[in-house]
Amino acid sequence: MEIYHPIAVLSLAIDFYFHQLDPHGFHATSIILHLINVLLVFVFIRVLTKQMMVAFITALLFGIHPMHVESVSWWPNEKIYCIYCFIWLSLIAYTLFPE
Repeated sequence: MEIYHPIAVLSLAIDFYFHQLDPHGFHATSIILHLINVLLVFVFIRVLTKQMMVAFITALLFGIHPMHVESVSWWPNEKIYCIYCFIWLSLIAYTLFPE
């Protein structure tokens, strides 16, 4: 059963284009995507609460939580970080632009 993840497949194709089969490149991309998501969590919580320290602690806990280890270390789970990016961006847009 195939699942359709066009953005994740595009991300993996770009990784393969630049790094071929070198696992360090795939891992570096996963880490970069994870750091982007940590930044987006920080921005979302900052917009939501208007408190810098709360946003920092929340982003820190999101970044170091062991739940994310498999997604960062195993390249097929890169789709999770692509999905997270869009979720955080949509939540930020929802809080910034009310009806």
